[in-house]
Amino acid sequence: MAKIINSEKELPALIKHKTLKTIISIPRSNSTIIELILGLNSLQVKIIHEPFLEYGYYNAPVSSAYQKIYSNIINIDNKEEKIFLIKEMAHWLTKNRLYKHFLPCINPPIILLVKNPFLTIESKIKKLLQGAYIKNRPELNKFLSPFVNKRRDKNIQDSRKLLNLFALKRGYKNWNRLVKEEAIQKRNLTIFNPILQYFIENSSEDIWGWKSINRIKIFLDKNKIKYKILEGIDFQLAPVSTIYSLCEILDINFNKKMLNFSKKKFERLMNLNQIQPSGSFWYKEVLSNTKIVKPSLPPLSINKFPSNMQSYIQEVALPTYRQFCLDANRINVLDCDKNFRRDKTRFQNYKIKDPIYFTANEHMSYFN
Repeated sequence: MAKIINSEKELPALIKHKTLKTIISIPRSNSTIIELILGLNSLQVKIIHEPFLEYGYYNAPVSSAYQKIYSNIINIDNKEEKIFLIKEMAHWLTKNRLYKHFLPCINPPIILLVKNPFLTIESKIKKLLQGAYIKNRPELNKFLSPFVNKRRDKNIQDSRKLLNLFALKRGYKNWNRLVKEEAIQKRNLTIFNPILQYFIENSSEDIWGWKSINRIKIFLDKNKIKYKILEGIDFQLAPVSTIYSLCEILDINFNKKMLNFSKKKFERLMNLNQIQPSGSFWYKEVLSNTKIVKPSLPPLSINKFPSNMQSYIQEVALPTYRQFCLDANRINVLDCDKNFRRDKTRFQNYKIKDPIYFTANEHMSYFN
C-alpha cells in the first residue's frame, strides 16, 4: 500500500531516485495530444495527467495531488527504469505559488508549452460556452437576468433554462444551437460577453494561463532551472520532427509507435492513466485525430473578441507570447527538422511513408 502523503515537503525524499519530467502548458495549446503521443512509448514513459486539477478547480487538499503523483510512481516495479511525465496546466501551479514547491522536484529541463493567444483564448472561450450548459450554475443567473424578461422569467432558477432564453432572444432554438452556429461556425464571440464575465469573475486563478506561465518562467530564470519553450503551432506544422526533438530533450527513446496513433490507442492510454472522461468535449479533438493537422483558420483580430477579453489579450497575453517566442530557450523547429532528417538510420527503419514536414515559407506565410 502506498504511503499517505500529508505534505508536499514529503515528496522529494520519496522520489529522489526517480526520473520526473514535466510539461507545463497554457490551455488549448496541444498539450494533451503531445502528452499522449509521448505516452505511447509505454515501455519507458508513464504519464501522470494534471494531478493538480482537483486542487486548483475543486479546492481539494494539495496533498491529494502529491498523493496521486506518488501512487503512480510507487505502483511501478522498481526494476523498471521509467520516466514519469507529468503534464499540468500553468494556472493550477500558480495557485498559492505551488510551483515553488513542485518544480524543484522535477528533473530539468522543464517544457513550457505556449501557442498563439488569439487561437488558445478563442478555443478556450468556445469550450467554456459549451460547458456552460452541462450543469445548473445558479451563480450564472445574475449575469443573464438583464437579457431575459424580468417579469415573466423572474422565478426561473435553472441557469440552463435562462441560457436557452438568451438564445431564443437571438433567434436560436436553444443554447447549444447558438454556440454551434455563432461561436464555432461563424466565430462570432462578441455576443457572449455576459456569460464570459461570469467565468472571469468566478475563477480565482488565471484561467487563460498567460499570467501564470510567465510567473513560472520568471521563477525558473531566477533559480537557474533549465527549461525549453515549445510553440504549439510549430508542433502542428512539423509534428514528427518536433516529437523527435522532445524525446531527445526529455531523454525518451523515440519510438515508431508514437507516429501511429488512433482514437482506440488514445482511449486505452487515457483509461490506463486514469484520465477522466468528465467533460469529454475537452478531449473531443484529441480523440478524433488520426494525424496532426496544420492550423486551418487564421487567428481572429482583436475586435472579434468580447470586449471584456480584449485588454487581457493586448496587455498580458500578446506581450508574454512575444517574449516566449523570442526567448533563446525556444525549441527551433527548423533545427528539429534538420536533426530528424539527419538521422537517416532511424528514418529508414521506421519507414515513414508520408512524414509531415513544412517549409520555412509555409511557416512564415501562416504568421503573415
